[in-house]
Formats: sequence, C-alpha cells, structure tokens
Amino acid sequence: MWTTYDAVVRGSAVTVARKGDRFSIPQEVAIGDTISVEGKQFLVESVENIAHRSEVWLVSTKEVLNDKPAARRTQD
Repeated sequence: MWTTYDAVVRGSAVTVARKGDRFSIPQEVAIGDTISVEGKQFLVESVENIAHRSEVWLVSTKEVLNDKPAARRTQD
C-alpha cells in the first residue's frame, strides 16, 4: 500500500508516495540525489520516468544510515 508523506527533494518541499524503499515523486530526481522523509534520508539508486512525460518519477532508494564507526584509540 502506498502512503503519502511530506518530503524534501532537491531542496524543495513536495508530497511523495512511499511503498517500502520505493517513492513516487512529482519532481525530477537523479541517481545520487537524497530524499528526506520524517527525519530519515534516502539515497536515490534508480529512477524511472513514468509514461515518459517527465511528470512523475518512480524511484528506488536505499536509506542513508548516519552510523559512524567507533573511533580507534591510539596506543601510547
């Protein structure tokens, strides 16, 4: 089931539909762009121009995790 969310895409606020890791976006996006939804960031991995009209894009994404590796201590 597709659910609508308010998102930020390329610096613009838009309403998107989300189903799992896929988004339907009424704005042009490119591979490598990020989508911010509810405090989470998603990296665009593939883009499909629905009906080749440049009106709606179906996007596959991967969530960007802000996990930082544990800092290594230097031994003295």
